[in-house]
Amino acid sequence: MATTGRHRASSSVVWLPIMVSALLGVLLGSWVTALADGPGTEPITNQAAEPSPTPTPPSTIANPIRSIGFAEPTTGPADLSLTVLPPEKVKGGVRLTIALVNNTGAPVTFDTAELGPHEPRFDGATVPMTMTPATKKLMPGEGYTYQCVVNLPTMDVGELAFILGAVTITGQAAGD
Repeated sequence: MATTGRHRASSSVVWLPIMVSALLGVLLGSWVTALADGPGTEPITNQAAEPSPTPTPPSTIANPIRSIGFAEPTTGPADLSLTVLPPEKVKGGVRLTIALVNNTGAPVTFDTAELGPHEPRFDGATVPMTMTPATKKLMPGEGYTYQCVVNLPTMDVGELAFILGAVTITGQAAGD
């Protein structure tokens, strides 16, 4: 039986995918090699080196690093490290999260009602606060967090102050 041109593929159609695959392989290989070499692999020239740009001073950085705490960490009773995280807006006020860490070499038992916060004030006026007290025992290096809600008289930004341990904590807050 004789083969007709209809059944036989032309030689250019058979070789075209192979040639395209080879070309893509060469291009991809050179691209991967360039990435592996990384920047700075330009040929060395005899031109004078340009001075490096002066680093931007920290005060002009667009996005400054913010502290994760509402206030600087403090040391409370029995050498507990106390940190108040930034207030979270809740309906009618803000929720405060207090983080504790036992920095001693021995277990420490504490009562959140004794630690506080106590005497919360917003722009100088005493404001109500709710918190469920708990007594906990922390092993050395162990941490614990608890929360309280401070009701604010206005949703405007103002200064929130309270006593945590024996330290007065102040910072700006606004309710939702």
